[in-house]
Amino acid sequence: MTLIRTSGPDTEPVTAARVKDWLKITGSDQDDMVDEIIQSAREYVEYILQRQLMQATYELYFDEFPDEILLPRAPVQSITSVNYIATDGSDYTEFTNKSTDLISEPARIQPAYNYSWPSTKAVMNAVKVEFVAGYADADSVPERFKNAMKLYITHMFYNRGEEGYRTLPQAFFDLLSDRLSIV
Repeated sequence: MTLIRTSGPDTEPVTAARVKDWLKITGSDQDDMVDEIIQSAREYVEYILQRQLMQATYELYFDEFPDEILLPRAPVQSITSVNYIATDGSDYTEFTNKSTDLISEPARIQPAYNYSWPSTKAVMNAVKVEFVAGYADADSVPERFKNAMKLYITHMFYNRGEEGYRTLPQAFFDLLSDRLSIV
């Protein structure tokens, strides 16, 4: 299985203006650095959670159809297509007789009732699934994820360099923990 992000995201869960307020930065001298740290924070949170915070498009490849296709990024907004290389070698052909579950995490794709996956040519990456994952907009991203980003941003802004990554505050990880109870 190979996962490739092909586009996005176009925006961040927290704005540069909000981060500058948070850090009490009044000038514009450090705007580029703030933008870079915001992106780094989002990417790190996404890496830890294995979730997509802002919408992005992905391609997922398999050498053949698995019993069930599990989409490794959540939340999945839509499945654009499921394509495969047929045994006759024809280019990617869309498989439309599928059943999708976008509610579960991970989201799932199976053949529809009374259908089965078609045979594929025995080549690498014979199956390609395109999908869109991520929250609908910044307001939909859970606040605890955005707060974790702000902790990361604050820490990295004031602890620049390699040592910053080694000393992230425990609260950052606590906000991302599945064990965090939200009342």
